[in-house]
Amino acid sequence: MVSMPSIKNAFRATHGTRHALHEDGEQPSFYNLLQESPGALKHRIRSLHGPANRRRVAAALVVRAGLIMVFAIAFINAFRAAFGDQASAPAVAFFVMLLCLRFVGFNYRFADNIAALAVVCAVLTVAPLAAMSAQPAVRLVIHLIALLVIFVVGADDARYGNGGTYGFIYTYLAGMLVADPLPPVQVPARVATMAAGFAVCALVHARSRRRIMSTDRRLIDALRDIDLHSTRTRYQVRAALGISLSIFIAELLGFERTMWVGIVASSMLTPHGFKVADRMGWRVGFTFVGVCVFTLVFPSLPPALAAVFPLVGGMGNGISATYQWQQVFNTMGALLVGSAALGSVGAAAFWRMADTLFAVIAAFALSAVMSLVATRGFKLGVPLYEEQIALPCKNRSRICNLLQRGSLLK
Repeated sequence: MVSMPSIKNAFRATHGTRHALHEDGEQPSFYNLLQESPGALKHRIRSLHGPANRRRVAAALVVRAGLIMVFAIAFINAFRAAFGDQASAPAVAFFVMLLCLRFVGFNYRFADNIAALAVVCAVLTVAPLAAMSAQPAVRLVIHLIALLVIFVVGADDARYGNGGTYGFIYTYLAGMLVADPLPPVQVPARVATMAAGFAVCALVHARSRRRIMSTDRRLIDALRDIDLHSTRTRYQVRAALGISLSIFIAELLGFERTMWVGIVASSMLTPHGFKVADRMGWRVGFTFVGVCVFTLVFPSLPPALAAVFPLVGGMGNGISATYQWQQVFNTMGALLVGSAALGSVGAAAFWRMADTLFAVIAAFALSAVMSLVATRGFKLGVPLYEEQIALPCKNRSRICNLLQRGSLLK
């Protein structure tokens, strides 16, 4: 599951004072607690007085993680039942999209949000299929064009985190097809799967319309605003180039599971106020922790416990409130799949670390070069938006509250 470090930092920035509900003694319903993030729930636990209140919020944290995991399993199995085994990867991608689309749009008015979603889903359908059997140089061009379209259309306002989310989704879908190409006879099923996923996401987004920030911006405005002198366009180009070039070079060097390279690069190349050098340490360090835990624990588990290991990892991810620990559990999940694909735990562990190290170095180098070109200095990690902007929000949704405080802009 894709992590959202910007949301994590927003909670960290905004939780310096006690929540208003804590001050007047009122507490939200259990259902409303389930709508909050792990970071918000853990903050409540630390702020509340009395063991009963803390146990109630802790129970909500665990139940929330369990419900998400159960829904993920049901959602993926439903797609597989309807469209066959090839639907597993698209189902994972659409599940990640659903988690975002309940709270975040694309920075357009509602009709254009749906149009943007259609464009993104069309690219996610066509580009991975075109790239799966292409030569590396051709694949580079396909990835670059596809990612540019996704970032321009889907990451118009990068504060929402859509760049990282849809960059991950594209890299995941394309990488899965490169590792295991789809037979031509199954291509119609893949197209039908993607169409069904789009319909589900559009429906969920429509039902969540009231809690998503209102805007009058049109999709055509994103195309008109393309300008290499703007920080928005420079971020979009930097991210698309970084992901596609890192995958291309890794393929030329003979790396295995180059999808991991692209995913790591996607998480590194953000527009927010994180220094790339800092994220290098986080990504490498906590990936190493995840690799160590997996290689020490998983091979020694009896078959019965090994069968439920993915559930333990899913629960761990669901209750993690920080980017670092989410990365530990994400790494263990990736190694579980990678060890089956590569034939051994050792091979998967080696390539996970090698891919991560290569990706963070590539992302750092690209950021340095583009920062030098753009600013004539190595000022890495400069935020896309440097001033705090007041945003109109409908119903004060969780994401809107975070944006309104400006914490995602720091």
